[in-house]
Amino acid sequence: MTTSTDKSDERSDAVDTIPTAIVSQRRSLVQSKFWILTFLALLLAIGLAWSSMPERGTRISIHFPDGHGLHPGDPVRYRGINVGTVREIRLSDRDGVDVQAEMDSSADQLLKEKSRFWIVRPQLALTGVSGLETAVGPKYVAVEPGESSENEVRSHEFEGLSQPPATFVNGGGVEIVLRGDKQFSVRPGSSVSYRGFEVGRILDVQLSDDARFVDLRATIKQPYLRLVNSKTKFWANSGVDVDFSLRGGLSLDTESLETIARGGVSFVTLGNDGVEVVDGQVFVLHEQMDEEWLNQANRVRLPTVDLKGAVTLVIKSTRSGLLGKRNVTRLASAVPVRVNAGQTGILIPTSLLSDFVPDKNTVESVTIDGFSSDSFDQALLEKMQRLAASDSNEPRTSEIVVVPLDQGAQLPWQALTTPGDVSAVVAVRRPVGAREGLFVHQPINASQLTELSDGTLSVTGFEGDYELWNGSPILSTDSGDVIGCLVYSGSQLRIVPANKLIDRPIR
Repeated sequence: MTTSTDKSDERSDAVDTIPTAIVSQRRSLVQSKFWILTFLALLLAIGLAWSSMPERGTRISIHFPDGHGLHPGDPVRYRGINVGTVREIRLSDRDGVDVQAEMDSSADQLLKEKSRFWIVRPQLALTGVSGLETAVGPKYVAVEPGESSENEVRSHEFEGLSQPPATFVNGGGVEIVLRGDKQFSVRPGSSVSYRGFEVGRILDVQLSDDARFVDLRATIKQPYLRLVNSKTKFWANSGVDVDFSLRGGLSLDTESLETIARGGVSFVTLGNDGVEVVDGQVFVLHEQMDEEWLNQANRVRLPTVDLKGAVTLVIKSTRSGLLGKRNVTRLASAVPVRVNAGQTGILIPTSLLSDFVPDKNTVESVTIDGFSSDSFDQALLEKMQRLAASDSNEPRTSEIVVVPLDQGAQLPWQALTTPGDVSAVVAVRRPVGAREGLFVHQPINASQLTELSDGTLSVTGFEGDYELWNGSPILSTDSGDVIGCLVYSGSQLRIVPANKLIDRPIR
Protein backbone atom coordinates (compact mmCIF):
# COMPACT_ATOMS: atom_id res chain seq x y z
CA MET A 1 0.00 0.00 0.00
CA THR A 2 1.32 3.32 -1.00
CA THR A 3 1.22 6.22 1.29
CA SER A 4 0.98 9.94 0.47
CA THR A 5 4.56 10.44 1.44
CA ASP A 6 5.71 7.97 -1.15
CA LYS A 7 3.62 9.66 -3.85
CA SER A 8 5.17 12.98 -3.16
CA ASP A 9 8.65 11.46 -3.43
CA GLU A 10 7.73 9.92 -6.77
CA ARG A 11 6.55 13.28 -8.10
CA SER A 12 9.75 14.87 -6.94
CA ASP A 13 11.83 12.25 -8.74
CA ALA A 14 9.78 12.72 -11.91
CA VAL A 15 10.34 16.47 -11.87
CA ASP A 16 14.06 15.95 -11.47
CA THR A 17 14.18 13.70 -14.54
CA ILE A 18 12.46 16.25 -16.91
CA PRO A 19 15.12 18.05 -19.12
CA THR A 20 15.43 21.77 -18.45
CA ALA A 21 16.61 24.33 -21.08
CA ILE A 22 19.42 26.61 -20.02
CA VAL A 23 19.07 30.15 -21.48
CA SER A 24 22.28 32.11 -22.03
CA GLN A 25 22.82 35.64 -23.42
CA ARG A 26 23.77 35.74 -27.15
CA ARG A 27 27.38 37.01 -27.81
CA SER A 28 27.67 40.02 -30.09
CA LEU A 29 30.07 40.23 -33.10
CA VAL A 30 32.29 42.53 -31.10
CA GLN A 31 32.64 39.92 -28.40
CA SER A 32 33.44 37.19 -30.97
CA LYS A 33 37.01 36.55 -32.10
CA PHE A 34 35.91 35.82 -35.67
CA TRP A 35 35.48 39.53 -36.49
CA ILE A 36 39.26 39.95 -36.50
CA LEU A 37 39.63 37.42 -39.31
CA THR A 38 36.78 39.08 -41.21
CA PHE A 39 38.42 42.50 -40.92
CA LEU A 40 41.82 41.22 -42.03
CA ALA A 41 40.25 39.51 -45.05
CA LEU A 42 38.54 42.78 -45.97
CA LEU A 43 41.81 44.73 -45.74
CA LEU A 44 43.55 42.14 -47.91
CA ALA A 45 40.82 42.37 -50.54
CA ILE A 46 41.04 46.17 -50.60
CA GLY A 47 44.86 46.03 -50.89
CA LEU A 48 44.72 43.58 -53.78
CA ALA A 49 42.15 45.69 -55.57
CA TRP A 50 44.19 48.87 -55.03
CA SER A 51 47.44 47.31 -56.27
CA SER A 52 45.72 45.97 -59.37
CA MET A 53 44.46 49.42 -60.33
CA PRO A 54 46.65 51.26 -62.89
CA GLU A 55 48.83 53.90 -61.24
CA ARG A 56 47.80 57.36 -62.30
CA GLY A 57 50.58 59.45 -63.77
CA THR A 58 51.15 63.16 -64.38
CA ARG A 59 49.11 65.03 -66.95
CA ILE A 60 51.06 67.38 -69.24
CA SER A 61 50.20 69.60 -72.19
CA ILE A 62 52.42 69.94 -75.27
CA HIS A 63 51.82 72.45 -78.04
CA PHE A 64 52.96 71.34 -81.52
CA PRO A 65 52.86 73.32 -84.79
CA ASP A 66 51.41 70.23 -86.50
CA GLY A 67 49.85 66.96 -85.36
CA HIS A 68 51.52 64.79 -88.06
CA GLY A 69 48.82 62.09 -87.77
CA LEU A 70 49.22 61.55 -84.02
CA HIS A 71 46.25 59.78 -82.34
CA PRO A 72 45.04 59.30 -78.76
CA GLY A 73 46.58 56.14 -77.37
CA ASP A 74 49.92 56.65 -79.14
CA PRO A 75 52.90 56.31 -76.78
CA VAL A 76 55.35 58.82 -75.38
CA ARG A 77 58.87 57.34 -75.47
CA TYR A 78 62.26 58.04 -73.99
CA ARG A 79 65.21 56.11 -75.46
CA GLY A 80 62.86 53.55 -76.97
CA ILE A 81 60.92 52.91 -73.73
CA ASN A 82 57.26 53.87 -73.28
CA VAL A 83 56.99 56.45 -70.51
CA GLY A 84 53.53 57.85 -71.17
CA THR A 85 50.43 57.84 -73.37
CA VAL A 86 48.71 60.46 -75.52
CA ARG A 87 45.22 60.97 -74.08
CA GLU A 88 43.72 63.83 -76.11
CA ILE A 89 44.49 65.93 -79.18
CA ARG A 90 42.65 69.13 -80.00
CA LEU A 91 43.13 72.28 -82.04
CA SER A 92 44.89 75.00 -80.13
CA ASP A 93 43.70 78.56 -79.64
CA ARG A 94 47.08 79.39 -81.13
CA ASP A 95 48.23 78.10 -84.48
CA GLY A 96 48.82 74.36 -84.08
CA VAL A 97 47.54 71.56 -81.86
CA ASP A 98 47.58 70.86 -78.14
CA VAL A 99 48.42 67.32 -77.07
CA GLN A 100 47.36 66.13 -73.63
CA ALA A 101 49.54 63.24 -72.43
CA GLU A 102 49.67 61.23 -69.24
CA MET A 103 53.21 60.43 -68.10
CA ASP A 104 54.05 57.42 -65.94
CA SER A 105 54.85 58.24 -62.35
CA SER A 106 58.33 56.79 -62.90
CA ALA A 107 58.97 59.39 -65.63
CA ASP A 108 58.57 62.49 -63.45
CA GLN A 109 62.32 63.18 -63.72
CA LEU A 110 61.83 63.78 -67.46
CA LEU A 111 59.47 66.71 -66.88
CA LYS A 112 62.05 69.44 -66.43
CA GLU A 113 61.72 73.05 -67.42
CA LYS A 114 63.82 72.69 -70.59
CA SER A 115 62.71 69.20 -71.63
CA ARG A 116 62.01 68.85 -75.33
CA PHE A 117 59.23 66.91 -77.09
CA TRP A 118 58.79 66.14 -80.78
CA ILE A 119 56.64 63.84 -82.92
CA VAL A 120 58.57 60.99 -84.51
CA ARG A 121 57.48 60.26 -88.07
CA PRO A 122 59.13 58.91 -91.21
CA GLN A 123 61.58 61.42 -92.69
CA LEU A 124 63.64 60.88 -95.83
CA ALA A 125 66.52 63.16 -96.81
CA LEU A 126 69.90 62.98 -98.49
CA THR A 127 71.48 62.91 -95.07
CA GLY A 128 69.64 59.76 -94.02
CA VAL A 129 66.35 58.15 -93.04
CA SER A 130 64.76 58.55 -89.61
CA GLY A 131 61.54 57.43 -87.94
CA LEU A 132 61.15 54.53 -90.35
CA GLU A 133 59.47 52.36 -87.69
CA THR A 134 56.47 54.74 -87.69
CA ALA A 135 55.77 54.06 -91.38
CA VAL A 136 53.91 50.85 -90.49
CA GLY A 137 53.37 51.43 -86.76
CA PRO A 138 51.88 54.27 -84.75
CA LYS A 139 53.48 57.68 -84.52
CA TYR A 140 54.83 58.58 -81.10
CA VAL A 141 56.06 61.53 -79.08
CA ALA A 142 59.74 61.44 -78.11
CA VAL A 143 61.12 63.29 -75.11
CA GLU A 144 64.60 64.51 -74.22
CA PRO A 145 64.96 65.72 -70.60
CA GLY A 146 66.42 69.12 -69.86
CA GLU A 147 69.55 69.66 -67.81
CA SER A 148 69.37 69.13 -64.06
CA SER A 149 70.00 72.03 -61.71
CA GLU A 150 70.02 72.66 -57.99
CA ASN A 151 66.75 74.60 -58.18
CA GLU A 152 65.08 72.14 -60.54
CA VAL A 153 61.63 73.20 -61.72
CA ARG A 154 59.14 70.60 -62.93
CA SER A 155 56.82 71.78 -65.66
CA HIS A 156 53.48 70.57 -67.02
CA GLU A 157 53.29 72.72 -70.16
CA PHE A 158 55.79 72.43 -73.00
CA GLU A 159 56.44 73.81 -76.48
CA GLY A 160 56.95 70.88 -78.84
CA LEU A 161 59.57 70.96 -81.60
CA SER A 162 58.65 70.86 -85.27
CA GLN A 163 61.78 68.80 -86.04
CA PRO A 164 63.88 66.35 -84.01
CA PRO A 165 66.61 68.23 -82.13
CA ALA A 166 70.10 68.17 -83.60
CA THR A 167 71.69 67.71 -80.21
CA PHE A 168 73.44 64.57 -79.03
CA VAL A 169 74.85 63.36 -75.75
CA ASN A 170 78.09 65.33 -75.63
CA GLY A 171 79.26 64.67 -72.09
CA GLY A 172 79.11 68.27 -70.94
CA GLY A 173 80.33 70.19 -74.00
CA VAL A 174 79.92 73.93 -74.52
CA GLU A 175 77.52 75.87 -76.68
CA ILE A 176 78.86 78.72 -78.79
CA VAL A 177 77.34 81.17 -81.27
CA LEU A 178 78.67 81.48 -84.82
CA ARG A 179 77.62 84.87 -86.27
CA GLY A 180 77.69 85.34 -90.04
CA ASP A 181 76.43 87.80 -92.65
CA LYS A 182 74.12 85.10 -94.01
CA GLN A 183 73.21 81.47 -93.43
CA PHE A 184 75.77 80.04 -95.90
CA SER A 185 73.55 76.95 -96.49
CA VAL A 186 74.19 75.75 -92.93
CA ARG A 187 71.17 74.14 -91.27
CA PRO A 188 70.29 72.61 -87.90
CA GLY A 189 72.02 69.27 -87.70
CA SER A 190 75.00 70.34 -89.82
CA SER A 191 78.34 69.08 -88.56
CA VAL A 192 81.10 71.17 -87.00
CA SER A 193 84.40 69.61 -88.02
CA TYR A 194 88.09 70.00 -87.27
CA ARG A 195 90.32 68.89 -90.17
CA GLY A 196 87.42 66.87 -91.56
CA PHE A 197 86.64 65.13 -88.25
CA GLU A 198 83.25 65.84 -86.69
CA VAL A 199 83.55 67.37 -83.22
CA GLY A 200 80.19 69.10 -82.87
CA ARG A 201 76.80 69.98 -84.37
CA ILE A 202 74.71 73.00 -85.29
CA LEU A 203 71.72 73.17 -82.96
CA ASP A 204 69.63 75.90 -84.59
CA VAL A 205 69.81 78.86 -86.97
CA GLN A 206 68.06 82.16 -86.40
CA LEU A 207 68.38 85.91 -87.00
CA SER A 208 70.24 87.97 -84.44
CA ASP A 209 68.22 90.28 -82.20
CA ASP A 210 68.86 93.29 -84.46
CA ALA A 211 68.31 91.19 -87.65
CA ARG A 212 71.70 92.28 -89.00
CA PHE A 213 73.30 88.84 -88.77
CA VAL A 214 72.46 85.16 -88.79
CA ASP A 215 73.31 83.38 -85.54
CA LEU A 216 74.10 79.68 -85.58
CA ARG A 217 74.03 78.03 -82.18
CA ALA A 218 76.55 75.17 -82.10
CA THR A 219 77.78 72.68 -79.55
CA ILE A 220 81.30 71.25 -79.23
CA LYS A 221 81.75 67.83 -77.62
CA GLN A 222 83.62 67.66 -74.33
CA PRO A 223 86.64 65.63 -75.56
CA TYR A 224 87.39 68.27 -78.21
CA LEU A 225 87.08 71.48 -76.18
CA ARG A 226 90.88 71.71 -76.12
CA LEU A 227 90.78 72.36 -79.87
CA VAL A 228 88.85 75.63 -79.46
CA ASN A 229 90.02 78.88 -77.88
CA SER A 230 89.78 82.61 -78.57
CA LYS A 231 92.18 82.20 -81.53
CA THR A 232 89.90 79.79 -83.39
CA LYS A 233 88.60 80.68 -86.87
CA PHE A 234 85.30 79.27 -88.21
CA TRP A 235 84.10 79.17 -91.81
CA ALA A 236 81.21 77.64 -93.74
CA ASN A 237 81.68 74.59 -95.96
CA SER A 238 79.95 74.76 -99.31
CA GLY A 239 80.62 71.05 -99.85
CA VAL A 240 81.96 71.55 -103.39
CA ASP A 241 85.10 73.42 -104.40
CA VAL A 242 85.64 73.94 -108.15
CA ASP A 243 88.93 75.21 -109.54
CA PHE A 244 89.69 75.71 -113.25
CA SER A 245 92.88 76.79 -114.95
CA LEU A 246 94.24 76.45 -118.48
CA ARG A 247 97.25 74.52 -117.24
CA GLY A 248 95.64 72.34 -114.60
CA GLY A 249 92.21 71.96 -116.13
CA LEU A 250 89.12 71.42 -114.01
CA SER A 251 89.60 70.42 -110.39
CA LEU A 252 86.62 69.31 -108.32
CA ASP A 253 86.97 68.86 -104.57
CA THR A 254 83.89 67.63 -102.69
CA GLU A 255 83.02 67.09 -99.06
CA SER A 256 80.86 64.25 -97.74
CA LEU A 257 77.32 63.78 -99.05
CA GLU A 258 75.94 65.07 -95.77
CA THR A 259 77.96 68.29 -96.01
CA ILE A 260 76.80 68.83 -99.61
CA ALA A 261 73.16 68.28 -98.61
CA ARG A 262 73.06 70.04 -95.25
CA GLY A 263 76.14 72.25 -95.24
CA GLY A 264 78.67 72.38 -92.43
CA VAL A 265 81.18 74.43 -90.49
CA SER A 266 84.93 73.89 -90.14
CA PHE A 267 87.53 75.54 -87.94
CA VAL A 268 91.24 75.76 -87.16
CA THR A 269 93.03 77.24 -84.16
CA LEU A 270 95.88 79.67 -84.76
CA GLY A 271 97.55 79.41 -81.34
CA ASN A 272 97.48 77.42 -78.12
CA ASP A 273 97.75 80.50 -75.90
CA GLY A 274 94.19 81.72 -76.51
CA VAL A 275 91.55 82.21 -73.81
CA GLU A 276 89.41 79.21 -72.87
CA VAL A 277 85.96 79.10 -74.46
CA VAL A 278 82.83 79.52 -72.30
CA ASP A 279 79.14 78.90 -72.97
CA GLY A 280 77.56 81.54 -75.20
CA GLN A 281 80.83 82.88 -76.60
CA VAL A 282 80.38 84.50 -80.03
CA PHE A 283 82.67 83.76 -83.00
CA VAL A 284 82.61 85.24 -86.49
CA LEU A 285 81.49 82.75 -89.15
CA HIS A 286 83.46 83.47 -92.33
CA GLU A 287 82.22 82.58 -95.79
CA GLN A 288 85.40 80.70 -96.68
CA MET A 289 88.78 79.70 -95.29
CA ASP A 290 91.85 81.90 -95.60
CA GLU A 291 94.89 79.87 -96.71
CA GLU A 292 97.04 81.74 -94.20
CA TRP A 293 94.93 80.33 -91.36
CA LEU A 294 95.79 76.80 -92.36
CA ASN A 295 99.50 77.64 -92.72
CA GLN A 296 99.52 79.20 -89.27
CA ALA A 297 97.47 76.39 -87.71
CA ASN A 298 99.92 73.80 -89.06
CA ARG A 299 102.60 75.33 -86.83
CA VAL A 300 100.45 74.93 -83.72
CA ARG A 301 100.36 71.76 -81.65
CA LEU A 302 97.36 71.66 -79.40
CA PRO A 303 97.60 69.80 -76.08
CA THR A 304 95.97 66.44 -75.57
CA VAL A 305 96.05 66.70 -71.77
CA ASP A 306 95.67 69.40 -69.16
CA LEU A 307 99.16 70.89 -68.95
CA LYS A 308 100.65 71.34 -65.51
CA GLY A 309 103.66 70.66 -63.37
CA ALA A 310 106.34 73.04 -64.66
CA VAL A 311 107.96 76.07 -63.07
CA THR A 312 110.86 78.09 -64.47
CA LEU A 313 114.08 78.90 -62.64
CA VAL A 314 115.76 82.20 -63.50
CA ILE A 315 119.45 81.98 -62.58
CA LYS A 316 121.50 85.19 -62.77
CA SER A 317 125.25 84.84 -62.41
CA THR A 318 128.54 86.56 -63.18
CA ARG A 319 131.09 84.68 -65.26
CA SER A 320 134.73 85.48 -65.96
CA GLY A 321 136.13 85.27 -69.48
CA LEU A 322 138.85 86.56 -71.77
CA LEU A 323 137.00 89.83 -72.12
CA GLY A 324 136.39 90.16 -68.41
CA LYS A 325 133.30 89.53 -66.35
CA ARG A 326 129.86 89.32 -67.89
CA ASN A 327 126.35 88.89 -66.55
CA VAL A 328 124.56 85.74 -67.65
CA THR A 329 120.88 84.81 -67.20
CA ARG A 330 120.02 81.14 -67.52
CA LEU A 331 116.55 79.62 -67.65
CA ALA A 332 115.79 76.07 -66.54
CA SER A 333 112.68 74.03 -65.90
CA ALA A 334 111.82 72.38 -62.59
CA VAL A 335 108.98 70.35 -61.09
CA PRO A 336 107.55 71.19 -57.65
CA VAL A 337 106.78 67.87 -55.93
CA ARG A 338 105.73 66.37 -52.60
CA VAL A 339 107.70 63.31 -51.51
CA ASN A 340 108.64 61.47 -48.34
CA ALA A 341 105.52 61.84 -46.21
CA GLY A 342 104.57 65.35 -47.27
CA GLN A 343 108.01 66.93 -47.67
CA THR A 344 108.18 69.45 -50.49
CA GLY A 345 110.87 70.35 -52.97
CA ILE A 346 111.65 71.04 -56.60
CA LEU A 347 113.14 68.51 -59.00
CA ILE A 348 116.05 69.87 -61.04
CA PRO A 349 118.67 68.22 -63.26
CA THR A 350 121.84 67.42 -61.33
CA SER A 351 123.87 69.11 -64.08
CA LEU A 352 122.27 72.42 -63.10
CA LEU A 353 124.16 72.37 -59.80
CA SER A 354 127.41 73.10 -61.65
CA ASP A 355 126.32 76.74 -61.85
CA PHE A 356 126.40 76.91 -58.05
CA VAL A 357 129.84 75.35 -57.49
CA PRO A 358 132.06 77.84 -55.58
CA ASP A 359 135.05 79.41 -57.37
CA LYS A 360 133.59 78.51 -60.77
CA ASN A 361 130.67 80.86 -61.20
CA THR A 362 129.25 83.53 -58.98
CA VAL A 363 125.50 83.11 -58.83
CA GLU A 364 123.94 86.35 -57.75
CA SER A 365 120.34 85.20 -57.55
CA VAL A 366 117.97 82.34 -58.34
CA THR A 367 114.22 82.84 -58.51
CA ILE A 368 111.17 80.79 -59.44
CA ASP A 369 109.33 82.89 -62.00
CA GLY A 370 105.94 83.96 -60.74
CA PHE A 371 106.56 82.67 -57.19
CA SER A 372 109.35 84.96 -55.99
CA SER A 373 110.02 86.82 -52.74
CA ASP A 374 113.23 88.12 -51.19
CA SER A 375 113.37 85.69 -48.27
CA PHE A 376 112.33 82.73 -50.42
CA ASP A 377 114.88 83.53 -53.12
CA GLN A 378 117.71 83.88 -50.61
CA ALA A 379 116.85 80.57 -48.90
CA LEU A 380 116.63 78.82 -52.27
CA LEU A 381 120.05 80.13 -53.33
CA GLU A 382 121.68 78.96 -50.10
CA LYS A 383 120.15 75.49 -50.36
CA MET A 384 121.33 75.04 -53.94
CA GLN A 385 124.82 76.19 -53.01
CA ARG A 386 124.95 73.61 -50.18
CA LEU A 387 123.75 70.88 -52.53
CA ALA A 388 126.37 71.86 -55.11
CA ALA A 389 129.14 71.71 -52.46
CA SER A 390 128.03 68.26 -51.23
CA ASP A 391 127.67 67.05 -54.79
CA SER A 392 131.32 67.81 -55.51
CA ASN A 393 132.35 65.64 -52.55
CA GLU A 394 129.75 62.89 -53.00
CA PRO A 395 128.85 62.31 -56.67
CA ARG A 396 125.24 61.37 -57.24
CA THR A 397 124.08 58.34 -59.14
CA SER A 398 120.84 60.01 -60.29
CA GLU A 399 120.56 62.76 -62.87
CA ILE A 400 117.81 64.44 -60.85
CA VAL A 401 118.12 66.04 -57.44
CA VAL A 402 115.46 67.38 -55.09
CA VAL A 403 116.00 70.81 -53.60
CA PRO A 404 114.06 70.86 -50.29
CA LEU A 405 111.77 73.83 -49.68
CA ASP A 406 109.88 75.17 -46.72
CA GLN A 407 106.32 73.97 -46.22
CA GLY A 408 105.07 77.56 -46.51
CA ALA A 409 106.12 77.92 -50.14
CA GLN A 410 103.11 78.49 -52.40
CA LEU A 411 103.90 76.36 -55.44
CA PRO A 412 101.71 74.13 -57.66
CA TRP A 413 102.83 70.86 -56.07
CA GLN A 414 102.60 67.72 -58.19
CA ALA A 415 102.42 64.03 -57.38
CA LEU A 416 104.66 61.66 -59.30
CA THR A 417 103.15 58.54 -60.86
CA THR A 418 105.11 55.49 -61.92
CA PRO A 419 104.61 55.19 -65.68
CA GLY A 420 103.03 52.12 -67.21
CA ASP A 421 103.28 51.31 -70.88
CA VAL A 422 104.49 54.66 -72.26
CA SER A 423 103.36 55.18 -75.85
CA ALA A 424 102.81 58.94 -76.11
CA VAL A 425 103.84 61.71 -73.71
CA VAL A 426 104.19 65.47 -73.68
CA ALA A 427 106.97 67.68 -72.28
CA VAL A 428 105.78 70.86 -70.55
CA ARG A 429 107.48 74.19 -69.96
CA ARG A 430 106.22 77.47 -68.49
CA PRO A 431 107.40 80.62 -70.32
CA VAL A 432 108.88 83.40 -68.22
CA GLY A 433 106.25 86.01 -67.37
CA ALA A 434 103.36 83.82 -68.58
CA ARG A 435 100.00 84.11 -66.89
CA GLU A 436 98.98 81.42 -64.44
CA GLY A 437 98.01 78.17 -66.11
CA LEU A 438 99.71 78.97 -69.44
CA PHE A 439 102.29 76.44 -70.65
CA VAL A 440 104.00 75.46 -73.88
CA HIS A 441 104.49 71.82 -74.73
CA GLN A 442 106.17 69.38 -77.08
CA PRO A 443 104.42 66.06 -77.84
CA ILE A 444 106.64 62.98 -77.98
CA ASN A 445 105.30 59.81 -79.61
CA ALA A 446 106.39 56.18 -79.36
CA SER A 447 108.51 56.33 -82.52
CA GLN A 448 110.77 58.91 -80.82
CA LEU A 449 111.40 56.77 -77.72
CA THR A 450 114.00 54.04 -77.21
CA GLU A 451 114.33 52.24 -73.89
CA LEU A 452 117.90 52.09 -72.57
CA SER A 453 119.49 49.50 -70.32
CA ASP A 454 119.29 51.76 -67.25
CA GLY A 455 115.50 52.11 -67.54
CA THR A 456 115.51 55.62 -69.01
CA LEU A 457 114.10 56.48 -72.44
CA SER A 458 116.19 58.08 -75.16
CA VAL A 459 114.39 60.82 -77.12
CA THR A 460 115.08 61.61 -80.78
CA GLY A 461 113.57 64.19 -83.12
CA PHE A 462 112.71 66.57 -80.29
CA GLU A 463 111.85 70.07 -81.51
CA GLY A 464 113.15 72.68 -79.10
CA ASP A 465 116.20 74.02 -77.30
CA TYR A 466 117.55 71.07 -75.27
CA GLU A 467 119.08 73.37 -72.63
CA LEU A 468 115.82 75.26 -72.17
CA TRP A 469 113.72 72.09 -71.87
CA ASN A 470 116.19 70.40 -69.52
CA GLY A 471 114.30 69.51 -66.33
CA SER A 472 110.79 69.77 -67.84
CA PRO A 473 108.10 67.45 -66.48
CA ILE A 474 106.84 64.64 -68.69
CA LEU A 475 103.07 64.06 -68.68
CA SER A 476 101.20 60.98 -69.85
CA THR A 477 98.74 61.80 -72.63
CA ASP A 478 96.43 59.07 -71.32
CA SER A 479 96.13 60.13 -67.69
CA GLY A 480 97.68 63.62 -67.59
CA ASP A 481 99.87 62.55 -64.63
CA VAL A 482 103.50 63.59 -64.21
CA ILE A 483 105.40 60.37 -64.95
CA GLY A 484 108.97 61.58 -65.36
CA CYS A 485 111.41 64.34 -66.17
CA LEU A 486 113.25 65.40 -69.35
CA VAL A 487 117.03 65.46 -68.85
CA TYR A 488 119.72 66.73 -71.19
CA SER A 489 123.23 65.56 -70.38
CA GLY A 490 126.21 64.35 -72.36
CA SER A 491 124.64 65.58 -75.63
CA GLN A 492 121.80 63.12 -75.09
CA LEU A 493 118.15 63.87 -74.34
CA ARG A 494 116.37 61.34 -72.14
CA ILE A 495 113.23 60.81 -70.09
CA VAL A 496 113.93 59.67 -66.54
CA PRO A 497 110.85 57.81 -65.19
CA ALA A 498 109.40 58.82 -61.84
CA ASN A 499 110.59 55.66 -60.09
CA LYS A 500 114.22 56.61 -60.91
CA LEU A 501 114.05 60.32 -60.17
CA ILE A 502 115.38 60.54 -56.63
CA ASP A 503 118.56 58.86 -55.45
CA ARG A 504 118.09 59.67 -51.76
CA PRO A 505 115.42 61.17 -49.45
CA ILE A 506 115.07 64.88 -48.90
CA ARG A 507 116.89 66.19 -45.88
